[in-house]
Amino acid sequence: MSLRYFRPREPLLKWSLPTTKGGAIGGLVSLIGVCLLVAAGVLDRVVVPERVSSYVAEVANALGVAGMGMVAGGGGLVVVALIAHLLLPDSWRLRWYARKRLFAFRFGNPLRFKDGEQLPHLSVSRDEGGYWLTVSAISSTPEELVNAQNALSAGMHGSLRDFAVTQIDSDVAGKWVCFRFENVRRDRAISVHSLGDLGTGDVTKLRVQEGLEIDLTSSGSMLAVGVTRSGKTSGVLALLLQIASHGPDAWGSRVVIVDPKMAELSRVSHTVTLDEDGTARSILRTMWDIEELTKKRQSALNEESESSGSPVKWWDLGMHPTVLFIDEFVALRTLFPTRTLKDDGGYNLSEFDASLRRLMTMGASAGVFVIVSIAQASVENIPSMLRRAFSTKFLFRPTLDEARLVWDSSRFESMPQRIYGPGDAWFTSEDGVHDNVTFAHFPVFAPGFGEYRVLGELLTAYEENRRDGP
Repeated sequence: MSLRYFRPREPLLKWSLPTTKGGAIGGLVSLIGVCLLVAAGVLDRVVVPERVSSYVAEVANALGVAGMGMVAGGGGLVVVALIAHLLLPDSWRLRWYARKRLFAFRFGNPLRFKDGEQLPHLSVSRDEGGYWLTVSAISSTPEELVNAQNALSAGMHGSLRDFAVTQIDSDVAGKWVCFRFENVRRDRAISVHSLGDLGTGDVTKLRVQEGLEIDLTSSGSMLAVGVTRSGKTSGVLALLLQIASHGPDAWGSRVVIVDPKMAELSRVSHTVTLDEDGTARSILRTMWDIEELTKKRQSALNEESESSGSPVKWWDLGMHPTVLFIDEFVALRTLFPTRTLKDDGGYNLSEFDASLRRLMTMGASAGVFVIVSIAQASVENIPSMLRRAFSTKFLFRPTLDEARLVWDSSRFESMPQRIYGPGDAWFTSEDGVHDNVTFAHFPVFAPGFGEYRVLGELLTAYEENRRDGP
């Protein structure tokens, strides 16, 4: 690999595509050929003494032949360059556009190179959803490379004009930085007209958008954060519909919704709400029931593992996910007495937090998951121990200030700012794939679909067919 060095003054086309250079050379050759043809025509018509007319005719003929050849050759080179440009892979285009934007001095020198400094190496790889541009940190720090994301996005044009940086990653040693390019104008949201639009065919996978799924085999409990009309509830409903559509398993799986405010979700069949006296005792009892179910499922897995001599996971045994969805979590916590009394039967805030913590920390291995929904301003009201237990987090209609309540700022500082609408979210999952904050758009329910009605029907059928265990 040849080394390149930065020069403030350089040829205009130095960082242009090879096809552009070829087309420019072809055009220049054709232009010179035209000039020769014009010169030949002038010589043919000029009046000269008879003694030199033969020489002038020979010169004019030579110029004409040379001109024709140059016009033909230059035109052919332009055509070849044009065809090659049209057939050029977008991954090549992206690399050259990035080089031009970063290295050409006339574009502002975003990496602040000095004369004679070695230029970094760029490489591009492609996957299903976009491209990864890897830039080595030779003369620039990783922080300086990260700050060049806007310049890189602005440098995309032609077939890549709708592509922009959506995610940034770097290695621990600081030797390179990767920029994720995606088509930001392409709508990857799933439009739900029927349950079939949501299904993946796999009980362990939950679709979020085209090309993005939550893998329950490698993730745990989930936290959904968002203000009113952020699309938070609709996003969670899309996940619950997928889980409930598979029906119960033979190991007592459940799908439970808790709505302490007795709002829209309370009208869904089998939703657990407050007791008639306004307390949340039935909600706490339901959580204890799910704890007992978790123990039974884990016991069955342990017995199967002992029998087979190797670890058996919940999906290996044909178990379906058990999900407890708690809406308006902070409001629910306020209903429990903070003081522990001797004869309260465990009905206190301490027991509620402890039960939830046990489900979140020990449930995933038995296929039991908790989904907690809260408003943005309430994140700080979640006990820190519970907050750390969420392995999957969604922030709907995100802002930087809100994101700081959910993640460490280093995980999202490189996320480009946009205007977000309902259903737009930042997303992480500690599954080894989505560890960095990325953008997601949750499914959109078509008018007339009736997601609350459909979920109620699914839960009714679910409970009718549910068994406590084999």
